[in-house]
Amino acid sequence: MSPLQEYNPDTSSLNYRWQSFIRAFVYNEQPPALKKMMVRRDIVRIIQTLSIILGAFWLFWEMYAFVILINSAHKEAIVPFSLLLLLLLIVMAICLAPMIAFIISLEYERIEVNEHGLMRQHSLMRRFIRWDEVRLFAVGGKYGSRFEWFELSGAKALARWPSILKSAGTSDGPRSIYLIREAPGLPYRAVTPYEYLDQLRYIGEYAQQRTGQPLCDLRH
Repeated sequence: MSPLQEYNPDTSSLNYRWQSFIRAFVYNEQPPALKKMMVRRDIVRIIQTLSIILGAFWLFWEMYAFVILINSAHKEAIVPFSLLLLLLLIVMAICLAPMIAFIISLEYERIEVNEHGLMRQHSLMRRFIRWDEVRLFAVGGKYGSRFEWFELSGAKALARWPSILKSAGTSDGPRSIYLIREAPGLPYRAVTPYEYLDQLRYIGEYAQQRTGQPLCDLRH
């Protein structure tokens, strides 16, 4: 069995495989753009958690300073020192903003395909490879298991994207929002994790058709 025919039982169907064949090899239909982002619920939790930690830190030093100063001969320094701690809190909150943005970006993924090549962005890293630069089309992962990623590589560029979703959700609901855009200029629309997974794999089929490279299995 070809690695491209290895699908999870819950997403594998003759109907899906037939549709993939029609799109990739008959109509030569370009895959839609894909985007994955952290759900708002988890973003709120991250902000709340860091805010609580920062507030607890500030409150501890405020109380500590108050106890030290109230028992010293410099009681008049309580107000200025409190203002200084408040300023420190504001500075720390500003410094936390990039940290929060980075944590949120770890769940961000975007994949776009056009007539020139494939672009994949994960977090802050973006890579693009042209179809005519591709010298290797491969799948990889752990030996004996279903393949976990696709890879296009050339002399100067490499693009790798997942073929599985390692954690589609928790007891509280999905961890990510899955979006697709059928054509440039159209808005993104939300889809289920399984629809998103189908599109990831269709991009692999389309990439093989565009590059003409034989499939190399790098599982080990």
